[in-house]
Amino acid sequence: MNDDVYGTDAVDAEGGAGRAERTFAPLPPPPGRGFATSWWGRAWLKALEDTALDGQQLKKGRRLAREGCVGAVAVRPGRITAVVRDRDGTGHRSDVLLQELGDEAWDRFLDMAVERAGHIAALLDREMPPHLVE
Repeated sequence: MNDDVYGTDAVDAEGGAGRAERTFAPLPPPPGRGFATSWWGRAWLKALEDTALDGQQLKKGRRLAREGCVGAVAVRPGRITAVVRDRDGTGHRSDVLLQELGDEAWDRFLDMAVERAGHIAALLDREMPPHLVE
């Protein structure tokens, strides 16, 4: 995340009490052609592209993001939501649905993270060690 981003905790309107939501300010359009510079960002985009149901919709989303049409982004367990405005100003809600990790998967992740001291340091620096992605 960059310094322009802020987060707030809220209650998920759909999921009920206890499900934290963080909202991040709109990011400026990406400079140049790339949306991601880190290996992790590129891997995220590739996974998103590989699982998209509508390639044309994905292309349109990229164009609108390059034009700065993506509003604040809300992140909560299993869902990322943003309002995207078309060139004519019409707003559309855009959602990315994600599979949530269960307790067993989180325990396995945490066990792997503490195996190497460098993993914890990287995570604290907001980096994802490739070994943990697997």
